[in-house]
Order: sequence, then structure tokens, then C-alpha cells
Amino acid sequence: MQRTYTFDLHFYRIKVLYMHYALIAILAYSLYHMIANGLSALFIVISLICAYALKNLFLSKSVPRYVIVDDEKITFKSFGQKTMMVRSLNLFRIKTSTPGYQVVVRAADNDGNKGTFWVSFNYFSDKQDLLEEFNYLERRAHPDSLRLRGNDSIGQCRPHEKIDETASDDSEAGESG
Repeated sequence: MQRTYTFDLHFYRIKVLYMHYALIAILAYSLYHMIANGLSALFIVISLICAYALKNLFLSKSVPRYVIVDDEKITFKSFGQKTMMVRSLNLFRIKTSTPGYQVVVRAADNDGNKGTFWVSFNYFSDKQDLLEEFNYLERRAHPDSLRLRGNDSIGQCRPHEKIDETASDDSEAGESG
């Protein structure tokens, strides 16, 4: 079963697109200033920071607009896409960057696909299910993970499997009653 988690378009425009457009303008101004007035340490640092942030968005595709998960693969889409096969994941780690707002996902599979993704799950559709998917994938790739070892209930099954089990339990209860 395929599940698509979508970054809210309004917030994606504000927090990702407009911010990076501003970084393009700042980078252009910094480069212009360095060409016109000579190299300056301040403008070199500003240029490097802007270039790094733009590389993460446009080249590395590190800020996904869509996260698509099914039984076979996980896909992060934004200005292109990165797809990794679930059964061949050898690295899938999540780390909370900003509690209740953002996680950093580091993922790699045996086919050489890898990436680091900044997922602001608070702005995604079905944000709790998305976190449960990430926990499931982390437990699948790293069953002895120290983060998951203390709580056996985290990541045991996928969120839609819980929904299916609950629906079947409700229908069985209705038939017997």
C-alpha cells in the first residue's frame, strides 16, 4: 500500500521556496560586491553559506515536498527525487533536530543511493503516521538501535497496518455483538 505525505504548499512556499529565493539574491549581491570591490572575508562567508543551502535544496534534494512510502521503496521528492529500496536499506537513522517540528533522516541502501533529508514533519499531512513510518524503517534497518531498544512498541509495524488491524477488530466486534 502506497502512502504519500505532502508538505503543506503554503508553508513550503514560505519556509522553503521564498527563503531560498532570498538566498539566491543574497548570493548574487555577495558575488557582485566581491567582483566590484574585491574579496572580503564577510562576503566570502556569506557566499559559502548561501551556496551550501542552495546546494542542499536544488542538488542534494534534502528538503522534500513529498515523502512517498510503499512496501518496496521510499521516495523523497523535491526538485527531482531520490528513491531507496526498503528491503535493501543499510542505513536509516532519524534524529530530532527541533523537537515536535523537524527530524533529520539519514538513509542509504545497498544500491549506492544515499541522502540526508530535513523533514519538517509538523507541516506534513498525517505527520504522526509519517513519524511512525520513519520509526518502522529505522527498526527494520537497525533492529538493535539504542534509540528504539528502550521502547519495543515503537516501529513494530507500519501505521496503515495499525489502521487495518483496528478496522478489522471493529468489524469483528460488530458482527459478534
